[in-house]
Amino acid sequence: IHEYNPTVLSNRSTYKDQKNKNLNDIYEDYMSDIDDIWDQADNADNDVTWASLRYSAGLLTKLADNNYEDADMEKIQYDQQEAKLVYQAQEMMVSLQQSSYNLENLQSARNLLQSQYEATAARQAAGMATQADVLSALKSVQDQDTAILSAQKSADNVHRSLCLMLGWAVDGQPEIRDVPEPDLNRIASMNPDADMDTAIANNYDVKYFEKKAGNLTSQYLIDSNQAQIQDAKDKAAKSLRNQYNAVLTGRDSLNAAVMALDVASVNLNTATAKRAVGEITELEYQNVLNSYISAKNSVETDKLQLLLAMEAYDWNVKGLTTSN
Repeated sequence: IHEYNPTVLSNRSTYKDQKNKNLNDIYEDYMSDIDDIWDQADNADNDVTWASLRYSAGLLTKLADNNYEDADMEKIQYDQQEAKLVYQAQEMMVSLQQSSYNLENLQSARNLLQSQYEATAARQAAGMATQADVLSALKSVQDQDTAILSAQKSADNVHRSLCLMLGWAVDGQPEIRDVPEPDLNRIASMNPDADMDTAIANNYDVKYFEKKAGNLTSQYLIDSNQAQIQDAKDKAAKSLRNQYNAVLTGRDSLNAAVMALDVASVNLNTATAKRAVGEITELEYQNVLNSYISAKNSVETDKLQLLLAMEAYDWNVKGLTTSN
């Protein structure tokens, strides 16, 4: 993101042009633009153009008189935008990996539906099912095929968006590796009470409004800005606590999913043994296998969500509000 994201590169270029300018310099830039507009108005060949240019000059004059945003404030906003983009890229990587588990679930369900269709067709041949039953089972398979295609299309869209965000061509094929496993030991060291002061001090909105305070002269704007500072601090504190609770919820969800997978693994081992000696049908086996695959992917999905929650907590400590 820092090296190749188009938005970050554009912001960096803009800041490079502005970083040595103070409020007086920015005001002079405004006034220069206003003078140019008035010159154009003086040379206007009709009343409509003259009125339009005069209106534009008036708006720009108001902006110049009320300007309080200097280069340092712009830099805070650009840093905040870059942090948001990095976090969004992390979300996309998690979404992309999660989509692979979803596709596996959909394919497993399709296999089960195919087995149900074949069983229904066999029952029809034995006079135990109707043609309508067979067609209904076939439609279920076809509908599942449609769902798989839709899920694959969604995954492809996420892949393309991620590539563009990271500076690749829309049809680029970078190597995107699996995200790391969440380090459960880190949760014990998370302490929103201990991290609160750091999160508030680092918060981009808080820093922006505190910097803005030094550029204001109107008491009304000073009072309004002070309220914005307090609101930003409150939101930063609430976001940090919410994200900590999301980590705890994610951990509990993962623990429950692991327990469910243990049960599904035992059931699959039993079903596999019975299948080998012909004690259960293929349809019964596929049903147990489908439950196992779903349980396995629930564990993997919960790991991803827990990792993302932990990353979001860290982002809050570093100053990015992620949850209100």
